[in-house]
Amino acid sequence: MMGFDAWNGNYQPGLWQQDLVTLPLQGALVFAMNKTYTKTAHPLVPFQADVFPGGRNPTQHSKTFLVPLGLGWGLGVFGGLKAALPERVQLYPALSGLAHTHLITEILTSFAKLSFQRPRPFLEAEQKKGREIRDDDRLSFFSGHSSHVFAFSAYTSVLVWQTTQNRVVGSLYTLIAASAASWIGSSRAIRGQHNWSDVIVGGIVGSAAGTWVRLRTEATEENLRAAEAQNSKLQGEQKSGRNFATEKLPWSFSPVYSPSENSLGLQFVKAL
Repeated sequence: MMGFDAWNGNYQPGLWQQDLVTLPLQGALVFAMNKTYTKTAHPLVPFQADVFPGGRNPTQHSKTFLVPLGLGWGLGVFGGLKAALPERVQLYPALSGLAHTHLITEILTSFAKLSFQRPRPFLEAEQKKGREIRDDDRLSFFSGHSSHVFAFSAYTSVLVWQTTQNRVVGSLYTLIAASAASWIGSSRAIRGQHNWSDVIVGGIVGSAAGTWVRLRTEATEENLRAAEAQNSKLQGEQKSGRNFATEKLPWSFSPVYSPSENSLGLQFVKAL
C-alpha cells in the first residue's frame, strides 16, 4: 500500500511504524526516571502544604478499582463507536493514541513528582507517630490519579466529539467523563493523600496531554485515510491500463498483396 513517511519529523501516534519505537521509548523513560532520581530532604519549592492530622488513610480508589473501571469504560467507548460508526473509527490508531496519552501523562507526572518531591499532607502526622515513611510519601505534586483520569477523560471526549460529530452526544459524554474524573481526583484530597493543588494541577496537565495526543492521533488517521485513497486511485489506474492493453479490439490489420503493383500492404479487417 502506498503510504507516507513514518519519520517525516512529526509525532504520529497511531502509526505502527513509529509506535514500534516511540511506545517502548516512552515506557523506558518512565522506568529510568523512577529508578535513578535523587532523594532530597526538602522539596524543590517551599509549597504551602495542606496538613492532614489524621495520618495516612487507605486509598479509596486503588489500582484494583481503577484498572478494571478504565478497561470496562474504554471497551464501552471504543466498542460502541466502532459498532455504531465503523467507517469513522480506526481502532488501532485510536487505541494506540490512548496508550501514548497515558505514557506521556506518566512522563510528565513522574518528572514533576521526582523534581519537586513535595510531602504528602499526612507526612507530618506519620512522623510524629513514629511510623515508617515511604519514598512515595514525599512525591505528592502532582497527583498521578488526577492526571491519568483526566487524561483518559479528555482523550475519549475529543474522540467522541470527532467521531460522532454530534453536539448533544459529545457534550453529554464530556460531562459524564469529566464528572467521573473529578470524583476520583477530589477523593485524593478529601482523604488526605494529596493537597488540593496537587489534584487541580494534575487535572490540568492530564487534560492537556489527552487533548493534544488525541488531536495528533486524528492527524495520523487523516494521513492514513489519504494514503489509502491515493493507493486505491493508483490501483484503479493501473487496472484500467492493463485492461486497455489486453482488450480485444473490434478490428485488426491484415496483410494484403497487390499483384498489379507487386507490393504488400495492410487493410482493416473487422473482428468476427
